[in-house]
Amino acid sequence: MPRASVLMSVFNGAEFLAASLDSVLAQTFGDFEFIIIDDGSTDRSAEIVAGYSDPRIVLIRQENRGIAAALNRGLELARGEYIARQDADDISLPERFAREVRFLDTHPDVAVLGTGAMLIDSDGRPFSRFMPFTRHEQIVKELLRGVCLLMHGSVMIRREAILEVGGYRRIFSHAQDVELWLRMSARYRLANLREVLYYYRRHDESVTQQAHIDLKIKAFANAGKFSTSTSADDWVRFVEDFDGNFAGSWRERAFQAENLLRDARIAFARGRPLRGMRYLGGAMRLYPGLAAELPGRIWSRLRRTVSPIPS
Repeated sequence: MPRASVLMSVFNGAEFLAASLDSVLAQTFGDFEFIIIDDGSTDRSAEIVAGYSDPRIVLIRQENRGIAAALNRGLELARGEYIARQDADDISLPERFAREVRFLDTHPDVAVLGTGAMLIDSDGRPFSRFMPFTRHEQIVKELLRGVCLLMHGSVMIRREAILEVGGYRRIFSHAQDVELWLRMSARYRLANLREVLYYYRRHDESVTQQAHIDLKIKAFANAGKFSTSTSADDWVRFVEDFDGNFAGSWRERAFQAENLLRDARIAFARGRPLRGMRYLGGAMRLYPGLAAELPGRIWSRLRRTVSPIPS
């Protein structure tokens, strides 16, 4: 029986898939099975996976059902004590699994463990660092605000714990990770390693979609709807209203401003301050409320950087 089961769901992820697979197979901790659910890909994703001869790889192909259903399928097959997630376009650094297993082995009260991460673009160039809070209470507080400080692709979870709460709930499409962590937080403790052990790829095709999702989740949280037992009916009604009244609303302006803010961060990270200021100014004009939000975001990032690390 492997100590860990690595779960990956892939849908048309051929462009970055090989690099992601290689990063998992190169882990210094090797006692794992690697369950890959090809969720109805129409590109070469399944062919790329099939080209690997590593006996730890288990490839399952199914019709497209979405990431929550794909991961639940993987949970049904998993045999490891721990479940490690890996997204198909991201990269795990070689010591990631070893560090997570070591922490969970010595902290039996923690059921979900994430890590710090570097955000990279399509070409693998870093443009920002994700520094999460490490303590349970801080993580839960941020989740209730719609800010997910457990990077989904970087987590390692106790298999018994995630099965006990029923796994992922498909109805919370795009918010399935926030809802799951909150549900688990009612019974178990959550934690993060501050160390950067994961590279999270924000490629051009994902940025716009992710900005829209993030805005939706935060708006739901601002309405006070997230809890350790979030109502599925509340989520469905909210999404219908959000999507139906998005065009031309303050939400659309806020969404466009978030995209410009992301471009500003990349410009500053690459030593192009004038371009960064232009993007930042454009974001402020589109959504003046951003001026009031930015100091809080910067303060939160500083707090995460200096926050005490659990022993």
